[in-house]
Amino acid sequence: MLCSELNNTFIYDQQSFCDKTIIWNDKICEVRRGGLYDEGDSESYDQEKDITSAGGASEELALEGAEKGIKKLLSTSLGALESLTLDGADSLDGFPIGVPRFRWDNGYTFLHSLGMGSNSTYLNALHDAGRIGARVWSIFWGRMWIDEPLDGSVVIGGYDSDKVIGDNYTRPLDYTDFGGSGCWTGMKVIVRDIQINNRDGSDKSLFPPNTALPFCIVPQRQLLMEAPGNLLSQFEAETGTNYTAESFGLHWSAKIYDKDN
Repeated sequence: MLCSELNNTFIYDQQSFCDKTIIWNDKICEVRRGGLYDEGDSESYDQEKDITSAGGASEELALEGAEKGIKKLLSTSLGALESLTLDGADSLDGFPIGVPRFRWDNGYTFLHSLGMGSNSTYLNALHDAGRIGARVWSIFWGRMWIDEPLDGSVVIGGYDSDKVIGDNYTRPLDYTDFGGSGCWTGMKVIVRDIQINNRDGSDKSLFPPNTALPFCIVPQRQLLMEAPGNLLSQFEAETGTNYTAESFGLHWSAKIYDKDN
């Protein structure tokens, strides 16, 4: 999983550290992690003192809103060098990885974490090897529940222009506290309205007058938005739906609605 708040890459082995309150058996945990890494079966595994001595980034930002366990990842994880090959990308030999030794993800993060932060070891390695021209990346989650669904995609070193409309909007990443101008991924936006587009052509705002909500853009999160309760209540009132449960599938913890009887 691409993690915009991490610089290093962390891969789970047989000590998978799933939260037993929500992942209640080992098989589900293994599937949720995307398979488990076995150091003993690897011919290229080379253990190091820690991930920093293996050549990894020496700092992980643990700002307000990010996973709280990030603060301890560098000091507690095993460090190693390994050959890393992603589907559709060239192999990186002698790549620094960390193997977690405690449950740091609090149920949000399930897959192995590929650090794509401002000092990403993965982007640095690709750039230094001349495989990408810029240390940037983009993600398209895909489109579901339409007549012709679109698969998601990730572009390393640029973006897919076919997925972009409108004028470019460029700003530097801002990692100041969420209460200020930035947030833990460096990408903070202010949302001033959300509207429901009714079938009769009319629009209905869910925001009270003169409202502005700050949001941190977290590209790897599986939900479109984690909205405050009053906004969800207004959505239910305007759409005549009832919140009935939460999803345990692809969109983990997404709210499931039923028509109001």
